[in-house]
Amino acid sequence: MSSLSSISDIFNQRLFRVPDYQRGYSWTRKNLDDFWRDIEGLPEDHVHYMGAISVERPSLQQLERWSKESALFSRDAFTPSEHSALLSINGRQLWPYHIIDGQQRLLTIAILLSCIERCGYLQNQYASILRSQYLWIEDRSERCHYLGYEVDVPSHRFLIREIYNDEPSDEIATAYTRNLGRAKEYFNDKVLAYDMNEGKAEKLFKTLTQHLKFNFYEVDPSIDVCVVFETMNNRGKPLSRLELLKNRLLYLSTQLRDISNNDKPILREVINDGWKEIYAWLAKEEDKDPLDDDDFLRAHWIMYYEHGGETGKHIRTSDFADDLMVTRFSSSRARRGDLTKEAIQDYVNNLRESVKWWFAINYPSHPSISLGAGLRRWLNCIHEVKRNKSYFRPMMMGILQRDDLPDADKERLLQAIERFEFVVGHLAGARQSYGRPHFWRQANHIFSGEMDIDDVKQDIDRQKGKIYNQKKFIDQIESLYAKNPKEDGGWASWPAIRYFFREYNRHLNPEGDLPLPGQSIEHVFPKLALHRESWQKDFGNYSKDKQRKLCSTIGNLLLESRDRRSSRREDESADKHSFGAKRRYYEEGTASERELAKHSNWRRQEILERGIKLFEFMSSRWDVPLALDFRKQLTQVNFEQ
Repeated sequence: MSSLSSISDIFNQRLFRVPDYQRGYSWTRKNLDDFWRDIEGLPEDHVHYMGAISVERPSLQQLERWSKESALFSRDAFTPSEHSALLSINGRQLWPYHIIDGQQRLLTIAILLSCIERCGYLQNQYASILRSQYLWIEDRSERCHYLGYEVDVPSHRFLIREIYNDEPSDEIATAYTRNLGRAKEYFNDKVLAYDMNEGKAEKLFKTLTQHLKFNFYEVDPSIDVCVVFETMNNRGKPLSRLELLKNRLLYLSTQLRDISNNDKPILREVINDGWKEIYAWLAKEEDKDPLDDDDFLRAHWIMYYEHGGETGKHIRTSDFADDLMVTRFSSSRARRGDLTKEAIQDYVNNLRESVKWWFAINYPSHPSISLGAGLRRWLNCIHEVKRNKSYFRPMMMGILQRDDLPDADKERLLQAIERFEFVVGHLAGARQSYGRPHFWRQANHIFSGEMDIDDVKQDIDRQKGKIYNQKKFIDQIESLYAKNPKEDGGWASWPAIRYFFREYNRHLNPEGDLPLPGQSIEHVFPKLALHRESWQKDFGNYSKDKQRKLCSTIGNLLLESRDRRSSRREDESADKHSFGAKRRYYEEGTASERELAKHSNWRRQEILERGIKLFEFMSSRWDVPLALDFRKQLTQVNFEQ
């Protein structure tokens, strides 16, 4: 059937479920805005084309899974018909269907219809039609919804309770359930702001059910629907590789040579439960977007499988999807018996175990993560120094799930990684990819236990020593001054300056009982302050270039304590450009502010000496040799007037 059909036509004698190999609801605010604009002003004599809907009739074996949803789907309710069955509910006969393509559009319409049903502006006759023909059928005090997910899909109970029934749901939150909830809130707001009355409610109802047109296709049962689904993934938002992999594994669960009919639903349940937990962890940080599916899958692929070769050509970031889909989880391997049920279960179970450690690497301080203080500290340090761009993440994910290793060993390796990232990236200024293939290959070795912790740590230290030297360090700092000759420049523009000062403050105050530093860089000798008499006497005789270097050198900088800048602005009586006034604020600030407040004067000599002291800390903290003369050179202020 390929003629244009309305929602009224499509829902006539049909019942739809989104199968477990499909992704969840993924429409964004932009998608919802586009949809609302299309329907809001549609004239009554116009139609709007919405694309194609593709469906298939589930087999009798597939329909047995529906019985988990409701007693209305008992075996007695189905009358076999060819490879599928006809469902009888309360005297009505309905054909059950799986949605292959069109889930997002049909669910969006169903969500909006449920919002209209609850708004209270439809006349009773239309409200009754909306409920009984588009939302649910009632029989023996049970409801059967026209559109939903298969019960094993995580979004099913959320859709039924939260969206259709407007009741709280205790379903585990995933990115997909949040998208459903946001769509409901969006349309509730739109309906409330629509200046709704009976006429407008009726018009919107008719627009949705009569004036949106689709091409409706039923896929021939002889066609492999999982393959059809994969070829359709470029419609709308492309499927992630993680979503496609779930579909592939579900398909392979029916193709394995060694699997019995009894084991097929068990393996399918393992896969569905695994992906349910994976997506719950990826979306566990509610205040931020979910972690990227494919970043996680790529990192797990690097960690889980051994990668040979010396050039790293087999672990390019673009290779992982083809290797998983074409090579490791191929139909031919399943049919030959090279791929077993146990291999798929082991892989899925490790994905499920790894994702919580992936979340820990990205959100080390999240309360759902159970970690010792040392592990949490070093994860936080790596997170901060690289902002989740560290290519050591596959190795970190592997070591965190090694139950046979004590935390102290894991901490030593994480500390070595943090030192490497700081020294190689921020002192030597090496390219972001330096050493990546080498350490990616080691991720599997550390995960599998083939490499000893100390061997890996020593190798990391050795690679760090190969790339770092003093010339690279000083060249990088001098380039910071050259890039901004008239602006801030210098140490103030060094990318790691905030991280460095937070570590220095932690060194001074390991108990953490003093105010913590914020994000604002403070210039003790401030920019553009020479018109103030208090600074003129100590800095007025220096050239403009030397003044700029004194202002932006590391010894003249610190991180202000949180909320200090605003409080200082409130004190209009103080000369905020004098060192004496600043000292009064520093005395009750962070550990590094209090240390600085011990100075009675602030001149070139104090700035130079503080810079030298900071580099002593850098040398000790990150294990890099910094001789006294070199420390003076790094300050850029080892000059006379």
